[in-house]
Amino acid sequence: MIDPLHSTVRHSPLSLSGNAEEKDISNTDLEKRLRRQRTATIGTLATGIAHDLNNALGVIIGHAELMTVSGEPLSETLKNHLEGILQAANRSRDLTRRILSFEHGRETPFQPVDLREIIDEALGFLSASLPSTVHIQQSGNPGPHTVLGDPTQLHQMIMNLCINAVQAMDRGKGRIRIGLDRVGLNCRHAQPGGNPSHVRLCVQDTGCGVPAELRESIFDPYFTTKDEGKGTGLGLAVVRDIVERHGGDIRVESEPDQGTVFRITLPLLESVSPRAPSVRESDIPKGTGRILLVEDEGLLCTVGQEILQHLGYEVVTATSAEEALDLFRTSPQHVDLLFTDLTMPGMTGLELVEEIRRIRPNLPVILCSGYASLISDEELHRFGVRELITKPYSARHLARAVHRLLG
Repeated sequence: MIDPLHSTVRHSPLSLSGNAEEKDISNTDLEKRLRRQRTATIGTLATGIAHDLNNALGVIIGHAELMTVSGEPLSETLKNHLEGILQAANRSRDLTRRILSFEHGRETPFQPVDLREIIDEALGFLSASLPSTVHIQQSGNPGPHTVLGDPTQLHQMIMNLCINAVQAMDRGKGRIRIGLDRVGLNCRHAQPGGNPSHVRLCVQDTGCGVPAELRESIFDPYFTTKDEGKGTGLGLAVVRDIVERHGGDIRVESEPDQGTVFRITLPLLESVSPRAPSVRESDIPKGTGRILLVEDEGLLCTVGQEILQHLGYEVVTATSAEEALDLFRTSPQHVDLLFTDLTMPGMTGLELVEEIRRIRPNLPVILCSGYASLISDEELHRFGVRELITKPYSARHLARAVHRLLG
């Protein structure tokens, strides 16, 4: 079989005689094609990993939540550990959704975000992995520093800047200073004081610095000053992309052996609606009824069953659509609700719904998928799906969806 990439190279104009300008154009076009192909390959790989990670996160979130609502007495230390697990898992869940929506051309809606909270959370993630020789200092006014954005993207932006700073340090020794202030803009340059209209984030390190001739290239994809095998060149490219998506501006100041400072300005959001109060265990509705749960991932099927049983429901499980259809046909009147995954080998969740509708046209159905945003309302209506939840789901989301149909 002929490799189309190598075939293109062999028969491209590069191998033909011509002037230098034609060869330069051909080289540029070939480089662009190779870069697009590499980016598409990375995107496809990342999407597959994100899908599998979603299922693993569902198991982690499910078991952690079951421990918090089990009724067993928990020490404060254990409660704090569980809270940390859920916080990390939920942030990872948001990141996988970001990857999936990016791959399919969908963007998550922006919301009010306090950058100080995002910084504190990101540093909490980093603290466990940073060497003790790296010291982080925070400065700036107390805020609030609220912007309109995607918390997952902003979290990733701060993580990438801090990781880049650590990698620039000699043997992992040095200091990172993170400043956050409200500033006014004068000719696109942030100025302290005056009428604050923007938030300025500064990330400064004591690393090796960047030579002047390379500063214009550090935000280019795949460009890296690190040794081979130690960097992809994607970190700062992602940072710039996130800043631009949020209507901001990023500047860099650096000198060799003098460290680097990144200055990011983002539009300040002055008017913010009050945050909704946290949901208590008493807000998670319980109920009765018999649910047919269909999920091809065994661990996720088990944790889903345990959550529903904790909520008071009787649960029958199946790990394939074919198995679920056989179970349903034996006693169709003894099932009160169908809860099925969308993507399964063989018969999909929607195909299962279609078959079951022929037997029980009015059976309530909940569809679950990591790709939920790709399913249109028209398609859900056509198949009679009344509830759609996104993987990995929390016990609260599942409880509310079931209660709306059976309550």
